[in-house]
Amino acid sequence: MLGNQFLSAIYRLGMDGSVTKVVGTACPCMTFIDPARPEYSAEYHRLHPAPATPNCGGSGVINTSTTTLAIRAIIYPVSIAYANIKMDINGWVQEVIGRMKDCDMVLIGTVQTSGVTFFDLTVLSEFSDKATFDSIDYRVTNIAPYKFGRETLFQAAGLKRVA
Repeated sequence: MLGNQFLSAIYRLGMDGSVTKVVGTACPCMTFIDPARPEYSAEYHRLHPAPATPNCGGSGVINTSTTTLAIRAIIYPVSIAYANIKMDINGWVQEVIGRMKDCDMVLIGTVQTSGVTFFDLTVLSEFSDKATFDSIDYRVTNIAPYKFGRETLFQAAGLKRVA
């Protein structure tokens, strides 16, 4: 019940945007440095240039297809968010916002515009997927759930601007 009211509020007050999910094969560069901790390696692509090896362009994914979904979310510039967000989810605000740049944003709550349903940000990859608001692309980082009992009401996340 409370979750539905919160989702309706995000739908009414939130900003239009979209999320783009990229699906594909993991690029070999992701396990080049440490197979136990996948991360992008520019060194791998210098040692194995295209066309012999596909270049993921920093996304960590090759042979891709994309899906875009319309969402609404409440987003704030980092400076406003830090000054105004009173709730601090297990120290999330101080830890995450302290490492963000002025061009980055903070997102609070996401709703799929079709059906006004909760959109779970944890399905996004920080490397290959993006959120877009006002024609500006962001990587979704540091997702933190806010729960009421066992129900997740919304998620807070950092939005790092893609250069």
